[in-house]
Amino acid sequence: MRLEAPAIVVGLAGFLLGGYAVFVATDAQRTADDFADGVVSGDEQLGAAFERITALERDVRAQNERLKAAQADERQLRDKVGELLGRVEALEDWSRALPERMTGGGHVPDVAEPVSIGAERRARFEALRDKVWAGTATADEEAQFWNLARTTGVLDETVKDLEGLVNDTPRDIARRMQLADAYTQKLLTVPDGPERGVWAGKAEAQWAKVLEIDDRHWEARFNRAFSWSQWPPFLGKGPAAIEQFEILRGQQESGRAEPHHVQVYVSLAELYRGQGNVSRANEVLRAGVDRHPDNDRLRQALDAATR
Repeated sequence: MRLEAPAIVVGLAGFLLGGYAVFVATDAQRTADDFADGVVSGDEQLGAAFERITALERDVRAQNERLKAAQADERQLRDKVGELLGRVEALEDWSRALPERMTGGGHVPDVAEPVSIGAERRARFEALRDKVWAGTATADEEAQFWNLARTTGVLDETVKDLEGLVNDTPRDIARRMQLADAYTQKLLTVPDGPERGVWAGKAEAQWAKVLEIDDRHWEARFNRAFSWSQWPPFLGKGPAAIEQFEILRGQQESGRAEPHHVQVYVSLAELYRGQGNVSRANEVLRAGVDRHPDNDRLRQALDAATR
């Protein structure tokens, strides 16, 4: 059972989009709090405010420059990794064909020539794809499949294939979950910015469609709730995340306890604690311990919360 990995990716997309605003809002709030605590005379108040505002402006400009530099470094690193992967694949193809070239046949390619995907890797990708599409792949095989799709230039092709399959069989839940996974993988390949939000929204839309078909689909609801829980608080996703986790908690408590259910209690308690509702957070953890008495993670969380 896959847990929060796809949802983390989508939630982080929202976090990255809102991260800069969080920095400015947090620093501004800190400035206001510090200023309120130190109110003195009118002249001193104005002087202190001017100094803090000036310092805040300098910090914002410096942070903006650091963000620009980090984005530039990330793009350069991504380009370099892609170039190196192409060279490695070209060398692999060249070495496999070496016997033929030694006898005078074949063509020796320039190793700098871009290669989208080598024949051997393509064959492995297709073999894994068949298993993933059939729902027989292990967790490790599924991870290998998406890694190959993302790093060998065939992810867009994979997304289109899955979109076509979903259009042909719109009530196929497994296909929609695979398409949501494809969207989260696509999100990893684009730079920070609005485009990440677009792919995050596409993944969340698929989880929503799955829940329209099967209201008790655990993974779809969990991914949706966890994704929302990762967005910055000022975007207002917290209450919706809590609502989804509470629905999920009620559903799973009506049946047999499963190991992966533990994450719901942990995530829900963290959200309540983030809102300052400590008593509710502790109640959720106690309920989790009652359902999963042998789970060390829940016990440790409850012990830490009630010391």
